[in-house]
Amino acid sequence: MSYRGGRREKAEPFDHLVKLLVLGDSSVGKSSLLLRFAENKFDPNFVLTIGVDFKTKVVECGGRRIKLQVWDTAGQERFRTITPAYFRSAMGVMLVYDITNLQTFLNIRRWMQNVEEYADPSIVRVLVANKLDLQAQRQVSRSKGEDLAREYSIPFIETSAKGNVNVEEAFMCAASRIRDIRFSPGPIESQSERAAASSSSQQLSTQAAVSRKLVELGYRGKMWPEKSNQELHVLARHVSGSLLSLPGLALMHHRGYSP
Repeated sequence: MSYRGGRREKAEPFDHLVKLLVLGDSSVGKSSLLLRFAENKFDPNFVLTIGVDFKTKVVECGGRRIKLQVWDTAGQERFRTITPAYFRSAMGVMLVYDITNLQTFLNIRRWMQNVEEYADPSIVRVLVANKLDLQAQRQVSRSKGEDLAREYSIPFIETSAKGNVNVEEAFMCAASRIRDIRFSPGPIESQSERAAASSSSQQLSTQAAVSRKLVELGYRGKMWPEKSNQELHVLARHVSGSLLSLPGLALMHHRGYSP
């Protein structure tokens, strides 16, 4: 079952579950890209993502129904320490920069270092240059983006979440490459494999909900010093199916909450 806006929705059938990360500096438009892709919406009233959130969408790709579970990670430097835990099980990553902000482009190398350090070596990578609608403020030429993508031997695409330009294409590019590497050729997953994927999806959603609360309490309320970040990640990875004993976190028990 899906859970959106406080109500449950009937789950769409799918053949493969794919975890896809969207990485990049704060305010490059990661959340806007995700909202446009998943719900075909654009909200000009930007709100900074705290910790990690995700949306799901089932897409047709080469005769397979792929359920993309797209994770939107906070880009601010102070939140970057929570990112490594979310590379686990990820099959793809979209690295996003803002064409009107040169520094976000330069920082792609740092995000790429995170990918190389924490992700599976076979992870699919796609370079995305967002805010194509702001051509007058462009600081990063298309050729620079193409050169960087060529250096890493990965696809490159320019998008506009606001104008709905190439957004679907960017996500489908990642999905098709993941399909080719992970699922083709070969039989579609069995019912038991899909059930296992669904169970994994439920566990991941619980981790996301808890991690968001941990970040809010840990960073905003300063309940724990930075040196305890690793301990918090371990906690977030093992809370599925049990109540948290730490003060103020009991309400974060999300039994039955699934993407």
